[in-house]
Amino acid sequence: MNKLIAALLGSTQINIAADFQKQGKIEAGQNVSLRGEKGKTLTCTSGEIWITREGDFKDYILLANQSMLLAGKGKTVLGGLASSDYQLA
Repeated sequence: MNKLIAALLGSTQINIAADFQKQGKIEAGQNVSLRGEKGKTLTCTSGEIWITREGDFKDYILLANQSMLLAGKGKTVLGGLASSDYQLA
């Protein structure tokens, strides 16, 4: 995970995947940690969502109407770069 970005975003964090609903909102500065979502697709329906994954040296940013397949066994961290709506299917 890019620790600089995490520090910039780190005002609020949700650590329990059960707290992460299948659709909803991530506020600017909020971080969400996920496990067990391998094979699901995350879609940013509005705003900007930053994504970093355990074992992946790249970070990703989803803009409105962009999607990403969540892969790998490790933790995935999402951060709201702006107030953002998402869908996980």
